[in-house]
Amino acid sequence: MSQSELDGEAGLQAAKSRRTRDRILSSTIALIKEGGFSAASSKRIADRAGMTWGAAQHHFGSKDDILRAVIETSHQKFVARFADIPVDGLAIEDRIALLVDRMWGHYQDDIYLAAVEIVMASRDLDRAAARRDLIDRPGIDHLAMMQRIFPELAAEAEGLLDTLIFAHCLLTGLAIQKTVEGPMTRTDRYLAFCKEEMGAIMARMLLDE
Repeated sequence: MSQSELDGEAGLQAAKSRRTRDRILSSTIALIKEGGFSAASSKRIADRAGMTWGAAQHHFGSKDDILRAVIETSHQKFVARFADIPVDGLAIEDRIALLVDRMWGHYQDDIYLAAVEIVMASRDLDRAAARRDLIDRPGIDHLAMMQRIFPELAAEAEGLLDTLIFAHCLLTGLAIQKTVEGPMTRTDRYLAFCKEEMGAIMARMLLDE
């Protein structure tokens, strides 16, 4: 077999592996959505994905690895949502509006809600790994994201992260309330409040520079 044929075969195997991993993650997310964290047992995850648990372990190693992969994938999707927010010629208020609207879109996504359940329920996950996966590295990514969207405040690292955390806490609370209680009638008002408060925080940061 030629090198090009070998490369092509390796590419096909890698694509097949990615599809299998995606199926395992989708199964985990669906089970958590339907029955909560406890519904996503190792056997149910494998059954839902149409494979044995041994086959699932071949791709992830352990159930904890699958759960961490759900959290990591949610994080990657979150950051990707903001990659194309324009900066030049767009007022800071308009950038805040885009940021909040896209955050709200992500926070209603099944993968984010599954990640929240995993974080709340998996207190037995390795704490050092959990801190790295949930706080340290995402914090670096989030800061880079905020500095790109709001370059006029790039030097205000702590303030930018505090502003994002404020929005995160408010929107996560709304997403959980919506999941528990169903559709809400005042969502637009709460989103507008979030945008106004973020604008006020950033305005104070600009004055303090």
